[in-house]
Amino acid sequence: MMPAAGGTAFPEVTDAVVDVEFEVIADDIHAVGRSMMVGRRSPTLPHAIVFGAIGAVFWVLGNPIGAVLMVAFAVVIFANPRVAFLDRWWAKRMPGNRIGSRWRIWAGPAGIGYSSQGITGHVEWPAIESVTVGEEAIVVMGPHSSAFASIPRRAMTPWQEAALVDLARQHAPQAKLIR
Repeated sequence: MMPAAGGTAFPEVTDAVVDVEFEVIADDIHAVGRSMMVGRRSPTLPHAIVFGAIGAVFWVLGNPIGAVLMVAFAVVIFANPRVAFLDRWWAKRMPGNRIGSRWRIWAGPAGIGYSSQGITGHVEWPAIESVTVGEEAIVVMGPHSSAFASIPRRAMTPWQEAALVDLARQHAPQAKLIR
């Protein structure tokens, strides 16, 4: 095991092309949520605002459908990853959150590995279905839209980002590259 800043001991890795260490902050949780939405349709804020306004009008007029529309507005606002302050607020209060923990993620010809505070794992390239390069994070996805690894771009150099994408192209040709 190799000691890292913050006292976390990480496993020794010999074949890593990309090796990144970072501390998770609330903005990282928001960044991953935004990056996972790249290329997907999601509830949009303008639609939510219109439904909220119509709901408010109906509610003021005494129609119970207004309350339903306002609840739908609130659900879309809280579920939308584009609303940064709500996303960060939720991330800080989420049970089992990893804010403040140190992570190490590495990638090489054999796949992607990750380690943090007693959690260590490895995913081989054939299991990866997509690599999403978002504005704020890179997310490696597996079956059924499960995130295997997410790396905030603030923790990576441009060289590391390019090397990770090249590894995915070489070793996981079945994976979609989403930008």
